[in-house]
Amino acid sequence: MGKSIRSKSQRINRAIRRELIHKPNEDKRLARLTEKQKQELVEQLAKEKEVVEDKTSEERMDVPLSKVEKQKLFLSRNQYKKRQRAQSKSRRTGRVQIVKKKK
Repeated sequence: MGKSIRSKSQRINRAIRRELIHKPNEDKRLARLTEKQKQELVEQLAKEKEVVEDKTSEERMDVPLSKVEKQKLFLSRNQYKKRQRAQSKSRRTGRVQIVKKKK
């Protein structure tokens, strides 16, 4: 008859396997993943620096924002959507509705 997984001998063997076989493999894998993650972070930061260097403040100042872009920029997503729904509703019904801002 086989031993139960709860028996002392099985638990001891499982603990030994966990320490001697699986732990070194897990540590190696973790080291590989952290090294890869660090490398990707360095590459991402290098790309961001290149993008920032390419765009000067003059180029950004030359492009004016449209009214819609300003609304998207300065309103939260829900406020912007509510305002858009109210505008489309007012266009359909022909009357103006005022959207109240929550404070």
